[in-house]
Amino acid sequence: MQSVASIITLTGYVVLPLAWHLNRLGRWRSALMVLVVSGTLLRLGPSLDPVLHPWDERYHALVAKNLMHDPLRPALYADEALPHDDANWTRAHIWLHKPPFGLWCIALALKALGLHPWAVRVPSLLFSMLAVALCHHLGRLLFNTTTAFWSALLFAINGHLIELASGRTSTDHVDAILTALVLSTCVAAFHMARTGKVAWAMIGGGLLGLSFLTKSLPALLGLAVACTALVSFGTRRKALLLLIFGATAALVVLPWEWYVYSAFAQHVSLENTQRWAHFTTSIEEHARPWYYYLVQLTIFHGELVPVALLSGAVYSIRHKQRLMAPLLVWLIAPLVIFSFAASKMPGYMAIASPAIGLLAGHAVWRWTTTGADIPWRMVARTGAALLVLLPLRFSWDRTQPLGQQAAYAALPVAVAHASRGDVIVGCPDPIDVMFRTSAAAAYGFELDSAALTELRNKGYRVIAFDEP
Repeated sequence: MQSVASIITLTGYVVLPLAWHLNRLGRWRSALMVLVVSGTLLRLGPSLDPVLHPWDERYHALVAKNLMHDPLRPALYADEALPHDDANWTRAHIWLHKPPFGLWCIALALKALGLHPWAVRVPSLLFSMLAVALCHHLGRLLFNTTTAFWSALLFAINGHLIELASGRTSTDHVDAILTALVLSTCVAAFHMARTGKVAWAMIGGGLLGLSFLTKSLPALLGLAVACTALVSFGTRRKALLLLIFGATAALVVLPWEWYVYSAFAQHVSLENTQRWAHFTTSIEEHARPWYYYLVQLTIFHGELVPVALLSGAVYSIRHKQRLMAPLLVWLIAPLVIFSFAASKMPGYMAIASPAIGLLAGHAVWRWTTTGADIPWRMVARTGAALLVLLPLRFSWDRTQPLGQQAAYAALPVAVAHASRGDVIVGCPDPIDVMFRTSAAAAYGFELDSAALTELRNKGYRVIAFDEP
Protein backbone atom coordinates (compact mmCIF):
# COMPACT_ATOMS: atom_id res chain seq x y z
CA MET A 1 0.00 0.00 0.00
CA GLN A 2 2.88 2.37 0.73
CA SER A 3 4.28 2.06 -2.80
CA VAL A 4 0.83 2.53 -4.36
CA ALA A 5 0.21 5.67 -2.28
CA SER A 6 3.63 7.05 -3.23
CA ILE A 7 3.06 6.45 -6.93
CA ILE A 8 -0.37 8.10 -6.79
CA THR A 9 0.97 11.18 -4.99
CA LEU A 10 4.01 11.52 -7.24
CA THR A 11 1.76 11.26 -10.31
CA GLY A 12 -0.25 14.18 -8.93
CA TYR A 13 2.89 16.32 -9.04
CA VAL A 14 4.19 14.95 -12.36
CA VAL A 15 1.07 15.96 -14.32
CA LEU A 16 1.24 19.62 -13.23
CA PRO A 17 3.61 20.64 -16.08
CA LEU A 18 1.16 19.06 -18.53
CA ALA A 19 -1.63 21.22 -17.14
CA TRP A 20 0.58 24.31 -17.50
CA HIS A 21 1.46 23.38 -21.10
CA LEU A 22 -2.19 22.84 -22.05
CA ASN A 23 -3.17 26.18 -20.55
CA ARG A 24 -0.42 27.94 -22.50
CA LEU A 25 -1.82 26.40 -25.68
CA GLY A 26 -5.21 27.92 -24.84
CA ARG A 27 -6.79 24.54 -24.07
CA TRP A 28 -8.06 25.64 -20.68
CA ARG A 29 -10.72 22.94 -20.37
CA SER A 30 -8.11 20.22 -20.80
CA ALA A 31 -5.80 22.04 -18.41
CA LEU A 32 -8.59 22.19 -15.84
CA MET A 33 -9.25 18.47 -16.18
CA VAL A 34 -5.59 17.76 -15.50
CA LEU A 35 -5.64 20.07 -12.47
CA VAL A 36 -8.68 18.28 -11.06
CA VAL A 37 -6.91 14.95 -11.56
CA SER A 38 -3.75 16.32 -9.95
CA GLY A 39 -5.59 17.71 -6.92
CA THR A 40 -7.44 14.42 -6.50
CA LEU A 41 -4.29 12.31 -6.71
CA LEU A 42 -2.45 14.56 -4.25
CA ARG A 43 -5.24 13.91 -1.75
CA LEU A 44 -5.84 10.27 -2.64
CA GLY A 45 -2.25 9.17 -1.94
CA PRO A 46 -2.21 10.42 1.67
CA SER A 47 -5.80 9.19 2.10
CA LEU A 48 -4.59 5.61 1.72
CA ASP A 49 -3.02 5.76 5.17
CA PRO A 50 -4.24 2.54 6.80
CA VAL A 51 -4.90 4.24 10.15
CA LEU A 52 -7.37 6.81 11.42
CA HIS A 53 -5.51 9.84 12.67
CA PRO A 54 -5.85 10.88 16.32
CA TRP A 55 -7.17 14.48 16.06
CA ASP A 56 -9.95 14.79 15.01
CA GLU A 57 -10.49 12.10 12.43
CA ARG A 58 -11.17 9.26 14.86
CA TYR A 59 -13.97 11.19 16.54
CA HIS A 60 -15.60 12.16 13.26
CA ALA A 61 -15.31 8.58 12.01
CA LEU A 62 -16.88 7.09 15.15
CA VAL A 63 -19.81 9.52 15.20
CA ALA A 64 -20.37 8.84 11.49
CA LYS A 65 -20.32 5.09 12.20
CA ASN A 66 -23.06 5.56 14.78
CA LEU A 67 -25.03 7.81 12.40
CA MET A 68 -25.15 4.90 9.96
CA HIS A 69 -27.62 3.22 12.34
CA ASP A 70 -29.51 6.35 13.44
CA PRO A 71 -28.98 9.46 11.25
CA LEU A 72 -30.87 11.69 13.69
CA ARG A 73 -28.87 10.72 16.77
CA PRO A 74 -25.23 11.88 16.56
CA ALA A 75 -23.51 9.90 19.31
CA LEU A 76 -19.95 9.21 20.40
CA TYR A 77 -20.66 6.74 23.22
CA ALA A 78 -23.79 5.33 21.63
CA ASP A 79 -25.37 3.68 24.70
CA GLU A 80 -26.57 6.25 27.23
CA ALA A 81 -26.51 3.61 29.99
CA LEU A 82 -22.73 3.38 29.77
CA PRO A 83 -20.38 5.87 31.50
CA HIS A 84 -20.00 9.15 29.61
CA ASP A 85 -19.48 12.86 30.22
CA ASP A 86 -21.68 15.20 28.18
CA ALA A 87 -19.67 18.23 29.29
CA ASN A 88 -16.57 16.80 27.56
CA TRP A 89 -16.80 16.43 23.77
CA THR A 90 -14.21 13.62 23.85
CA ARG A 91 -16.43 11.46 26.09
CA ALA A 92 -19.97 12.63 25.34
CA HIS A 93 -23.03 10.51 24.63
CA ILE A 94 -24.87 12.85 22.27
CA TRP A 95 -22.15 14.49 20.17
CA LEU A 96 -23.06 17.97 18.93
CA HIS A 97 -19.50 19.28 18.72
CA LYS A 98 -20.00 19.57 14.95
CA PRO A 99 -23.27 19.91 13.00
CA PRO A 100 -24.35 16.82 11.05
CA PHE A 101 -23.95 17.40 7.32
CA GLY A 102 -20.25 16.53 6.98
CA LEU A 103 -20.75 13.57 9.31
CA TRP A 104 -23.76 12.40 7.29
CA CYS A 105 -21.55 12.43 4.19
CA ILE A 106 -18.97 10.26 5.96
CA ALA A 107 -21.70 7.95 7.27
CA LEU A 108 -23.04 7.49 3.74
CA ALA A 109 -19.54 6.64 2.49
CA LEU A 110 -19.06 4.11 5.30
CA LYS A 111 -22.46 2.57 4.56
CA ALA A 112 -21.62 2.21 0.87
CA LEU A 113 -17.93 1.27 1.08
CA GLY A 114 -17.50 -0.38 4.49
CA LEU A 115 -15.82 0.57 7.74
CA HIS A 116 -12.39 1.42 6.32
CA PRO A 117 -10.20 4.42 7.13
CA TRP A 118 -9.96 5.33 3.46
CA ALA A 119 -13.78 5.33 3.17
CA VAL A 120 -13.95 8.05 5.83
CA ARG A 121 -11.98 10.32 3.48
CA VAL A 122 -14.00 9.76 0.30
CA PRO A 123 -16.43 12.70 0.84
CA SER A 124 -13.52 15.09 1.36
CA LEU A 125 -11.93 13.85 -1.88
CA LEU A 126 -15.13 14.41 -3.84
CA PHE A 127 -15.74 17.88 -2.40
CA SER A 128 -12.09 18.80 -3.07
CA MET A 129 -12.44 17.76 -6.72
CA LEU A 130 -15.45 20.07 -6.99
CA ALA A 131 -13.57 22.88 -5.25
CA VAL A 132 -10.65 22.82 -7.72
CA ALA A 133 -13.09 23.16 -10.62
CA LEU A 134 -15.04 25.93 -8.86
CA CYS A 135 -11.84 27.90 -8.17
CA HIS A 136 -11.12 27.81 -11.89
CA HIS A 137 -14.70 28.78 -12.73
CA LEU A 138 -14.67 31.73 -10.36
CA GLY A 139 -11.31 32.88 -11.70
CA ARG A 140 -12.73 32.97 -15.23
CA LEU A 141 -15.91 34.69 -14.04
CA LEU A 142 -14.05 37.48 -12.28
CA PHE A 143 -10.79 37.75 -14.23
CA ASN A 144 -9.44 35.58 -17.07
CA THR A 145 -8.41 32.01 -17.89
CA THR A 146 -4.79 32.57 -16.83
CA THR A 147 -5.80 33.77 -13.38
CA ALA A 148 -8.29 30.91 -13.22
CA PHE A 149 -5.58 28.37 -14.00
CA TRP A 150 -3.15 29.57 -11.35
CA SER A 151 -5.90 29.91 -8.77
CA ALA A 152 -7.06 26.34 -9.32
CA LEU A 153 -3.46 25.08 -9.30
CA LEU A 154 -2.70 26.80 -6.01
CA PHE A 155 -5.84 25.30 -4.47
CA ALA A 156 -5.01 21.83 -5.84
CA ILE A 157 -1.46 21.75 -4.41
CA ASN A 158 -2.18 23.50 -1.09
CA GLY A 159 -0.51 21.34 1.54
CA HIS A 160 -2.85 22.28 4.37
CA LEU A 161 -5.96 21.55 2.31
CA ILE A 162 -4.44 18.20 1.36
CA GLU A 163 -3.90 17.41 5.05
CA LEU A 164 -7.49 18.32 5.87
CA ALA A 165 -8.95 16.16 3.11
CA SER A 166 -6.77 13.17 4.05
CA GLY A 167 -7.53 13.47 7.77
CA ARG A 168 -3.94 14.16 8.78
CA THR A 169 -4.57 17.36 10.73
CA SER A 170 -7.10 18.70 13.21
CA THR A 171 -10.65 19.59 12.10
CA ASP A 172 -9.91 17.48 8.97
CA HIS A 173 -12.97 16.47 6.93
CA VAL A 174 -15.39 18.95 8.47
CA ASP A 175 -13.25 21.88 7.34
CA ALA A 176 -12.44 20.24 4.00
CA ILE A 177 -16.16 19.93 3.24
CA LEU A 178 -16.92 23.36 4.70
CA THR A 179 -14.29 25.01 2.49
CA ALA A 180 -15.84 23.50 -0.64
CA LEU A 181 -19.36 24.47 0.45
CA VAL A 182 -18.39 28.07 1.28
CA LEU A 183 -16.69 28.28 -2.12
CA SER A 184 -19.85 26.90 -3.77
CA THR A 185 -21.96 29.43 -1.87
CA CYS A 186 -19.73 32.28 -3.04
CA VAL A 187 -19.83 31.10 -6.67
CA ALA A 188 -23.62 31.09 -6.55
CA ALA A 189 -23.56 34.51 -4.88
CA PHE A 190 -21.39 35.96 -7.65
CA HIS A 191 -23.78 34.58 -10.28
CA MET A 192 -26.73 35.98 -8.32
CA ALA A 193 -25.07 39.40 -8.20
CA ARG A 194 -24.08 39.31 -11.87
CA THR A 195 -27.42 38.12 -13.28
CA GLY A 196 -29.91 39.27 -10.64
CA LYS A 197 -31.72 35.93 -10.97
CA VAL A 198 -33.78 34.54 -8.11
CA ALA A 199 -32.72 30.98 -9.00
CA TRP A 200 -29.11 31.76 -8.10
CA ALA A 201 -30.26 33.34 -4.83
CA MET A 202 -32.08 30.09 -3.96
CA ILE A 203 -29.09 27.95 -4.93
CA GLY A 204 -26.72 30.14 -2.93
CA GLY A 205 -29.03 30.13 0.07
CA GLY A 206 -29.34 26.35 -0.05
CA LEU A 207 -25.57 25.99 -0.13
CA LEU A 208 -25.24 28.48 2.72
CA GLY A 209 -27.63 26.32 4.71
CA LEU A 210 -25.58 23.19 4.06
CA SER A 211 -22.44 25.11 5.05
CA PHE A 212 -24.12 26.08 8.33
CA LEU A 213 -25.08 22.44 8.91
CA THR A 214 -21.40 21.56 8.45
CA LYS A 215 -19.78 24.01 10.90
CA SER A 216 -22.40 26.54 11.99
CA LEU A 217 -21.26 30.18 12.39
CA PRO A 218 -18.16 30.21 10.11
CA ALA A 219 -20.55 29.45 7.24
CA LEU A 220 -21.92 33.00 7.52
CA LEU A 221 -18.81 34.11 5.62
CA GLY A 222 -20.74 33.13 2.50
CA LEU A 223 -23.45 35.64 3.43
CA ALA A 224 -20.88 38.41 3.91
CA VAL A 225 -19.38 37.69 0.48
CA ALA A 226 -22.86 37.65 -1.08
CA CYS A 227 -23.69 41.07 0.37
CA THR A 228 -20.40 42.52 -0.90
CA ALA A 229 -20.92 40.97 -4.34
CA LEU A 230 -24.37 42.52 -4.67
CA VAL A 231 -22.90 45.95 -3.95
CA SER A 232 -19.83 45.42 -6.17
CA PHE A 233 -21.88 44.37 -9.20
CA GLY A 234 -24.39 47.17 -8.67
CA THR A 235 -27.19 44.62 -8.82
CA ARG A 236 -30.80 45.72 -8.87
CA ARG A 237 -33.29 44.19 -6.41
CA LYS A 238 -30.52 43.72 -3.83
CA ALA A 239 -32.91 43.52 -0.90
CA LEU A 240 -35.17 40.97 -2.59
CA LEU A 241 -32.29 38.74 -3.67
CA LEU A 242 -30.70 38.91 -0.23
CA LEU A 243 -34.02 38.10 1.42
CA ILE A 244 -34.48 35.03 -0.79
CA PHE A 245 -30.85 34.04 -0.21
CA GLY A 246 -31.26 34.19 3.58
CA ALA A 247 -34.75 32.66 3.65
CA THR A 248 -33.62 29.65 1.62
CA ALA A 249 -30.69 29.13 3.99
CA ALA A 250 -33.08 29.32 6.95
CA LEU A 251 -35.37 26.71 5.39
CA VAL A 252 -32.40 24.33 5.18
CA VAL A 253 -31.06 25.02 8.68
CA LEU A 254 -34.13 25.48 10.88
CA PRO A 255 -35.55 21.92 10.75
CA TRP A 256 -32.34 20.50 12.22
CA GLU A 257 -31.98 23.33 14.73
CA TRP A 258 -35.57 22.83 15.90
CA TYR A 259 -35.02 19.09 16.17
CA VAL A 260 -31.82 19.24 18.26
CA TYR A 261 -33.24 21.93 20.56
CA SER A 262 -36.31 19.75 21.08
CA ALA A 263 -34.58 16.40 21.44
CA PHE A 264 -31.26 17.34 23.06
CA ALA A 265 -31.84 20.67 24.82
CA GLN A 266 -29.36 20.00 27.62
CA HIS A 267 -26.66 18.85 25.22
CA VAL A 268 -27.19 21.92 23.01
CA SER A 269 -26.75 24.19 26.02
CA LEU A 270 -23.49 22.47 27.00
CA GLU A 271 -22.18 22.64 23.44
CA ASN A 272 -23.06 26.32 23.01
CA THR A 273 -21.18 27.10 26.21
CA GLN A 274 -18.10 25.24 24.94
CA ARG A 275 -18.36 26.86 21.49
CA TRP A 276 -18.34 30.43 22.81
CA ALA A 277 -15.57 29.56 25.25
CA HIS A 278 -13.23 29.26 22.25
CA PHE A 279 -13.44 33.04 21.84
CA THR A 280 -12.94 33.91 25.48
CA THR A 281 -10.57 31.28 26.90
CA SER A 282 -7.77 29.02 25.76
CA ILE A 283 -9.33 25.63 25.05
CA GLU A 284 -7.11 22.53 25.09
CA GLU A 285 -3.88 24.54 24.96
CA HIS A 286 -4.80 26.34 21.71
CA ALA A 287 -3.81 29.80 22.95
CA ARG A 288 -1.77 31.63 20.32
CA PRO A 289 -0.75 35.28 19.75
CA TRP A 290 -2.97 37.64 17.77
CA TYR A 291 -0.69 37.44 14.71
CA TYR A 292 -0.86 33.63 14.56
CA TYR A 293 -2.92 33.50 11.36
CA LEU A 294 -0.70 36.05 9.63
CA VAL A 295 2.23 33.69 10.20
CA GLN A 296 0.11 30.75 9.03
CA LEU A 297 -0.55 32.56 5.74
CA THR A 298 3.16 32.50 4.91
CA ILE A 299 3.47 28.83 5.87
CA PHE A 300 0.38 27.43 4.12
CA HIS A 301 0.40 29.69 1.06
CA GLY A 302 4.07 30.64 0.66
CA GLU A 303 6.24 33.35 2.15
CA LEU A 304 5.48 35.74 -0.70
CA VAL A 305 1.68 35.57 -0.45
CA PRO A 306 1.34 38.65 1.85
CA VAL A 307 2.97 40.72 -0.91
CA ALA A 308 0.51 39.30 -3.45
CA LEU A 309 -2.48 40.04 -1.21
CA LEU A 310 -1.36 43.60 -0.47
CA SER A 311 -0.62 44.26 -4.12
CA GLY A 312 -4.07 42.93 -5.01
CA ALA A 313 -5.70 45.32 -2.55
CA VAL A 314 -3.70 48.25 -3.94
CA TYR A 315 -4.51 47.19 -7.52
CA SER A 316 -8.23 47.02 -6.78
CA ILE A 317 -8.18 50.56 -5.32
CA ARG A 318 -5.99 52.14 -8.02
CA HIS A 319 -7.86 50.54 -10.91
CA LYS A 320 -11.29 50.66 -9.24
CA GLN A 321 -11.66 46.91 -9.53
CA ARG A 322 -14.79 46.58 -7.40
CA LEU A 323 -15.09 42.87 -8.20
CA MET A 324 -12.06 42.20 -6.01
CA ALA A 325 -13.85 43.62 -2.95
CA PRO A 326 -15.78 40.38 -2.21
CA LEU A 327 -12.51 38.43 -2.37
CA LEU A 328 -10.90 40.80 0.12
CA VAL A 329 -13.90 40.45 2.45
CA TRP A 330 -13.65 36.67 2.02
CA LEU A 331 -10.06 36.87 3.28
CA ILE A 332 -10.16 39.70 5.83
CA ALA A 333 -13.39 38.80 7.69
CA PRO A 334 -12.24 35.40 9.03
CA LEU A 335 -8.68 36.69 9.51
CA VAL A 336 -9.86 39.48 11.83
CA ILE A 337 -12.55 37.49 13.66
CA PHE A 338 -10.43 34.41 14.34
CA SER A 339 -7.43 36.55 15.32
CA PHE A 340 -9.53 37.95 18.19
CA ALA A 341 -10.46 34.45 19.42
CA ALA A 342 -8.53 33.21 22.44
CA SER A 343 -8.28 29.69 20.99
CA LYS A 344 -6.74 29.41 17.54
CA MET A 345 -6.39 26.37 15.27
CA PRO A 346 -4.88 26.17 11.77
CA GLY A 347 -8.04 24.81 10.15
CA TYR A 348 -10.13 27.85 11.03
CA MET A 349 -8.68 29.87 8.13
CA ALA A 350 -9.16 27.11 5.55
CA ILE A 351 -12.43 28.70 4.40
CA ALA A 352 -10.44 31.70 3.13
CA SER A 353 -8.11 29.52 1.02
CA PRO A 354 -10.07 29.91 -2.24
CA ALA A 355 -9.97 33.71 -1.94
CA ILE A 356 -6.25 33.62 -1.20
CA GLY A 357 -5.71 31.38 -4.22
CA LEU A 358 -7.70 33.70 -6.47
CA LEU A 359 -5.85 36.80 -5.30
CA ALA A 360 -2.49 35.05 -5.62
CA GLY A 361 -3.44 33.69 -9.04
CA HIS A 362 -4.36 37.20 -10.15
CA ALA A 363 -0.96 38.40 -8.90
CA VAL A 364 0.78 35.70 -10.96
CA TRP A 365 -1.07 36.91 -14.06
CA ARG A 366 -0.28 40.60 -13.39
CA TRP A 367 3.37 39.97 -12.58
CA THR A 368 3.97 37.82 -15.66
CA THR A 369 2.31 40.31 -18.03
CA THR A 370 3.84 43.50 -16.67
CA GLY A 371 5.13 45.97 -19.24
CA ALA A 372 7.75 47.45 -16.92
CA ASP A 373 11.42 47.85 -17.82
CA ILE A 374 13.50 44.69 -18.06
CA PRO A 375 14.96 44.73 -14.48
CA TRP A 376 11.52 45.18 -12.90
CA ARG A 377 10.03 42.68 -15.32
CA MET A 378 12.54 40.07 -14.16
CA VAL A 379 11.78 40.83 -10.52
CA ALA A 380 8.03 40.52 -11.16
CA ARG A 381 8.35 37.22 -13.03
CA THR A 382 10.63 35.83 -10.33
CA GLY A 383 7.99 36.80 -7.77
CA ALA A 384 5.30 35.11 -9.85
CA ALA A 385 7.36 31.91 -10.00
CA LEU A 386 7.90 31.98 -6.23
CA LEU A 387 4.16 32.42 -5.64
CA VAL A 388 3.79 28.91 -7.10
CA LEU A 389 7.05 27.23 -6.11
CA LEU A 390 6.94 28.10 -2.40
CA PRO A 391 3.47 26.56 -1.86
CA LEU A 392 4.62 23.59 -3.95
CA ARG A 393 7.53 23.08 -1.56
CA PHE A 394 5.16 23.10 1.43
CA SER A 395 2.82 20.74 -0.41
CA TRP A 396 5.63 18.23 -0.91
CA ASP A 397 6.54 18.52 2.76
CA ARG A 398 2.94 17.80 3.84
CA THR A 399 2.24 14.89 1.47
CA GLN A 400 5.64 13.22 2.06
CA PRO A 401 5.25 10.91 -0.96
CA LEU A 402 8.49 9.08 -0.15
CA GLY A 403 7.83 8.81 3.59
CA GLN A 404 6.63 5.82 5.57
CA GLN A 405 2.99 5.24 6.39
CA ALA A 406 1.92 4.62 9.95
CA ALA A 407 0.59 1.12 10.54
CA TYR A 408 -2.19 -0.11 12.77
CA ALA A 409 -1.09 -2.15 15.76
CA ALA A 410 -2.98 -5.44 15.84
CA LEU A 411 -5.75 -5.57 18.43
CA PRO A 412 -5.71 -8.33 21.05
CA VAL A 413 -7.86 -11.24 19.90
CA ALA A 414 -10.50 -10.77 22.60
CA VAL A 415 -10.80 -7.07 21.75
CA ALA A 416 -10.94 -7.64 18.00
CA HIS A 417 -13.82 -10.10 18.46
CA ALA A 418 -15.74 -7.98 20.99
CA SER A 419 -19.52 -7.90 20.55
CA ARG A 420 -22.23 -5.38 21.42
CA GLY A 421 -22.35 -6.83 24.91
CA ASP A 422 -18.68 -6.15 25.64
CA VAL A 423 -16.99 -3.14 27.19
CA ILE A 424 -13.23 -2.71 26.73
CA VAL A 425 -11.22 -1.03 29.49
CA GLY A 426 -7.60 0.08 29.65
CA CYS A 427 -7.51 1.08 25.96
CA PRO A 428 -4.61 3.22 24.73
CA ASP A 429 -7.09 4.84 22.29
CA PRO A 430 -10.71 4.00 23.11
CA ILE A 431 -12.22 6.04 20.24
CA ASP A 432 -10.18 4.11 17.68
CA VAL A 433 -11.10 0.78 19.31
CA MET A 434 -14.81 1.60 19.14
CA PHE A 435 -14.52 2.36 15.42
CA ARG A 436 -12.58 -0.83 14.69
CA THR A 437 -14.70 -3.21 16.75
CA SER A 438 -18.33 -3.95 17.62
CA ALA A 439 -17.79 -3.29 21.33
CA ALA A 440 -20.52 -1.36 23.15
CA ALA A 441 -17.91 1.04 24.51
CA ALA A 442 -14.20 1.39 25.21
CA TYR A 443 -12.43 3.36 27.92
CA GLY A 444 -8.95 4.33 29.00
CA PHE A 445 -7.97 4.03 32.65
CA GLU A 446 -10.55 6.41 34.08
CA LEU A 447 -13.16 3.84 35.26
CA ASP A 448 -13.01 2.98 38.95
CA SER A 449 -13.98 -0.32 40.58
CA ALA A 450 -17.53 0.88 41.34
CA ALA A 451 -18.13 1.74 37.67
CA LEU A 452 -16.73 -1.62 36.57
CA THR A 453 -19.00 -3.42 39.02
CA GLU A 454 -22.00 -1.47 37.73
CA LEU A 455 -21.15 -2.46 34.14
CA ARG A 456 -21.08 -6.14 35.11
CA ASN A 457 -24.37 -5.79 36.99
CA LYS A 458 -25.95 -4.37 33.82
CA GLY A 459 -24.96 -7.53 31.96
CA TYR A 460 -21.89 -6.27 30.11
CA ARG A 461 -18.78 -8.37 29.85
CA VAL A 462 -15.71 -6.29 30.77
CA ILE A 463 -12.56 -7.03 28.76
CA ALA A 464 -9.18 -5.63 29.76
CA PHE A 465 -7.35 -4.44 26.64
CA ASP A 466 -3.94 -5.87 27.58
CA GLU A 467 -5.06 -9.16 29.17
CA PRO A 468 -6.24 -12.44 27.62
